[in-house]
Amino acid sequence: MQNDRTPAVEAIARVADCFDAQQRAFEANPCPSVDARRDHLRALKKQLSRYQDVLAEAIGRDFGGRSPAESAMCACCRSASPSSGR
Repeated sequence: MQNDRTPAVEAIARVADCFDAQQRAFEANPCPSVDARRDHLRALKKQLSRYQDVLAEAIGRDFGGRSPAESAMCACCRSASPSSGR
């Protein structure tokens, strides 16, 4: 049987799956320890740094041609930069 789902429908399904996984993770551990929260934040910072160019490009597309330099100044990209000291 052929898959009739469009790329948009596939993207929506991936987002829904991700949201469901986040809800299950929260339900499994709604009050993680301070150390666990710090580990999660470090992992998030690492991924933001790793994908900052991809994120800047996506932001540019979402805002109709916003330059990557302008997107790099946004809070999420700036806070993940190695020079932020966080």
